[in-house]
Amino acid sequence: MSRLLHVVPALLAAVLLAAHFSRAGQTWLVAAAVLLAALVLVPHPTIRLVVRAVLIAGALEWLRTVWTLVGDRLDQNRPFIRLLVILLAVVAWTIWSAWLLPVVRRAPKRPGPPV
Repeated sequence: MSRLLHVVPALLAAVLLAAHFSRAGQTWLVAAAVLLAALVLVPHPTIRLVVRAVLIAGALEWLRTVWTLVGDRLDQNRPFIRLLVILLAVVAWTIWSAWLLPVVRRAPKRPGPPV
């Protein structure tokens, strides 16, 4: 049960990325984010490291979005603080979920009898 709880934040972060890309009309990135959500459930060490790296890249995408949207709001003299707080919370969630995702370690191979 505890391992599942470590995976749920990464699942939510991947779904949020899919929604973000869907709103932008980037269908292939939506598919990639949905695939990422599925890969979160695979307990293979290499796949978990790839998922972590993609989540960090997703956090960078959120930062790019923050920069763009806050800049637009500032140019228009519109309020931006709420937008900034919400999106920075999403950035923090995405980074936290990548950090929390457990990396499965392979057990060392024990030497067996010679064949």
